[in-house]
Amino acid sequence: MSKMTLVWGRHDSSRVSDGVFSAPITLPVGRKLVKVTYYHGRTRSPYSSLRIMRARMGEPPEKLGNESSTHAAGKPIPVDVPITGDPIVRGEYRYFILVSLNPSSSFERVTIVYRE
Repeated sequence: MSKMTLVWGRHDSSRVSDGVFSAPITLPVGRKLVKVTYYHGRTRSPYSSLRIMRARMGEPPEKLGNESSTHAAGKPIPVDVPITGDPIVRGEYRYFILVSLNPSSSFERVTIVYRE
């Protein structure tokens, strides 16, 4: 199994308009997505969500997994995102994550585990 980790600074999300941002990810074709985990934290009614998506030219995006958290601990916690769509990485698609936050939340990183 292999692992990819995308890291953001603690305060990067404060510059995101409307509390939503997306980031493209490049995954090796033919691999199987095994686990996606993101790290959420803060206090005072936090909310965050992460979707892993893929899209093919000319077609609407397809959701592969989605999870959210309202955990209010001061330090970031891991949030597992179950893979509910096709877990095989296919070459004709572009992959990306879509993150939503409210002002009381922080998003620090996402880890994607895949295998051959």
